[in-house]
Amino acid sequence: MNRIVISKSKTEEPLWQRIKEQLAKEINDVPFGEKFYTIGEICERFNVSQITARRVLEEIEKDGLIETGRGRRSIVKKISEDISIEVIIPRGYTERTFQNPVVFKTYSGILDTAKELGVKVDFISEKYFNRDISIGEKRGFILLYGVKNSVCESLKKHNLPFVVLMDEDFPFPCVRVDKEYGAFIAVEHLILSGHKRIGCVLGPVNSIPFAPRFHGYCKALEENGIICDKALIKETSGIKEREDERAFEDLMSLKNPPTAIFAGNDYRAIHIMNYCKRKKIKIPEDISIVGFDNIRESLYTLPPLTTVDTHRDKTGREAVRQLVHILSAKEESPVYSILIKPTLVMRESVKIMNKTYILSKNSEGKRRER
Repeated sequence: MNRIVISKSKTEEPLWQRIKEQLAKEINDVPFGEKFYTIGEICERFNVSQITARRVLEEIEKDGLIETGRGRRSIVKKISEDISIEVIIPRGYTERTFQNPVVFKTYSGILDTAKELGVKVDFISEKYFNRDISIGEKRGFILLYGVKNSVCESLKKHNLPFVVLMDEDFPFPCVRVDKEYGAFIAVEHLILSGHKRIGCVLGPVNSIPFAPRFHGYCKALEENGIICDKALIKETSGIKEREDERAFEDLMSLKNPPTAIFAGNDYRAIHIMNYCKRKKIKIPEDISIVGFDNIRESLYTLPPLTTVDTHRDKTGREAVRQLVHILSAKEESPVYSILIKPTLVMRESVKIMNKTYILSKNSEGKRRER
């Protein structure tokens, strides 16, 4: 790093402003997402005090050219104005699909981040996707859950960057949630709370959406020395409330019933909680319940539902940020797959039977990594 001395003059602009203007010009040659100067590096390069260097960074950030986070250096935020992103929607998606809380979170993450970065976003149905794509445009693509592989192959053929939002491992760059880990921390929380008989109500255990959650359930039991009892596992469609109620009735009618339920999603958990309310079954005194997805309704159940936040909004944000980084780079850069780690949201639907199980505020909702 070359050291530069900028002399002061009564007739000239303030020193911090001249440094800011110089660095603002240099930002044009730095790709989006790359690290920018630290306070110390500005001090060394321009031979100025930390106060001046801090003022420079603050003013550049006010102009929206960089963003800073606690404990890390500034990141370049300025992007090319001609960048755009197209979100490809699978066949069969309707307006009602986007009203689903999980899909809506992803959708919001995409739109909020695009707006923050000043990137244009268009939505196009897979049905009308033009496979004869023109080359050379600064376009990136986000493929929502369910888009066919043929679209991915077409984009790959034309060397256009894309990210797929998936629920499973995928041969193309993707952003997905580690649902196995999410189920693991939910069931582990129940075990550490003192529960040994844990029922499981979820979708088909061999299906793409629910297989990871089932594996996480089994893994948590296994790692804590508890044998997986098939009688405690119930599969439902999750659509009809009565179906989830029957599953819960079957579990509670066992000779040795569960003291806790892990539900494959929040809707199943809420169906069971509604049933308990009608039947005067107290939560968590008589039964503990944990959900999955952290939809908005989970906060307003009585009692509030302990659940797993899958951070679906983050999947949308990460997809946009990665594409913008690639499209802003001066040189070709690969698109990577990203795995989002869920977190536990501890509320009041779980009875703590093990009095020695105490979580500090710093680790609340963030059980140990596998």
